[in-house]
Amino acid sequence: MKNQIATIATSIALVIGITSCTDDTEAFIQKIEATQAELKQQDSVLVTYRAELSAAAFTDTAKIGNPDDSLLNNLSQKINPLIIRLELMIEKNKALVEQIKNKTGDSQEVEKEYTSQLDELELMKPEIAATKTDCEKILTKVDEAFRSTEDTTKAK
Repeated sequence: MKNQIATIATSIALVIGITSCTDDTEAFIQKIEATQAELKQQDSVLVTYRAELSAAAFTDTAKIGNPDDSLLNNLSQKINPLIIRLELMIEKNKALVEQIKNKTGDSQEVEKEYTSQLDELELMKPEIAATKTDCEKILTKVDEAFRSTEDTTKAK
């Protein structure tokens, strides 16, 4: 009888332990997917700014004579690496989720990789914010320039 009770208790503990691991795994996957959503949102904003800058002005990088042209060029050179880094992080996160779901990766290594990505994202946030601010300033200047041009071409 004692053996049966011990077997039942062990079985119950094992089922609870497996359920707990599954819940932990699901929670971790949700954390990674939440980070993934943030990465995609940041990437989307930067891609949008890059497109708006491209639409706002043509920059002749061979002959930079206008300081505003070099400013646009410099800003483009800031945006592109950020976008690339974010897209690489998105791909790494997808790989982490696959490793967790397929149980092909060491859980400690996966968590370590995820934590390093969170740290990298936190380090990138000030740079992303500064780039967004610079883009907004330039786009505002371009809008003002177009409006002032429209004002001078109106019939009096």
